Parts: sequence; C-alpha cells; structure tokens
Amino acid sequence: MEFSSQSPCSPSRAVAYPAFNYLNLDWKKHTEIDPKYFRPTEVEYLKADPSKARKKLFWSPKVSFKDLVKIMVDYDLEQINLPSPGEGKRISDEKNIVG
Repeated sequence: MEFSSQSPCSPSRAVAYPAFNYLNLDWKKHTEIDPKYFRPTEVEYLKADPSKARKKLFWSPKVSFKDLVKIMVDYDLEQINLPSPGEGKRISDEKNIVG
C-alpha cells in the first residue's frame, strides 16, 4: 500500500474512500479539509510493505484492508446505535475477530 500527499490516495483518503464507499456515500460530499490540521513536517510519501513481518515473524493479516475498514465502520455505527450494513460484522464473526 502506498500513499503520497500529492496523490488521490493520501492516508486519510485511503481510509475515507472505502469507508464512505461501503456506506454508498460520496466522501467528498461529507468531509472537509482544514489546513490547520496539516503537520508541519508532513511525510510526502509513505509505503507499507508487510513482507518483512511475514518473513521474520511469520505474520500474515487475517483480513484485507478493505474488510478491516468495513469491520471498523460497522463497529462504530453500532456504538452510536445506528444500523450498519453488517458485512463487517459478518467478516469479523467468520474470522473470529474479537471487537
């Protein structure tokens, strides 16, 4: 997974897009960008590579990033007593992920 502050897939968008998409909403219509929250030493380019953890720790993720976002969205909606689509809950139950 790679992020660049110049790309359409910055770290915040990488979470916002699949979360809003899961709820069939356009994230651009429901979010605002306030420059006062930009970090003065913002990293221009981030790249995640879990291959070292796989090799050295024999680790592998139980769920994909998109599924993780669905699990988090369902959990957050349930916490404020709003109905969730339920796919995240189903994934969590199937994979035995405790929330």
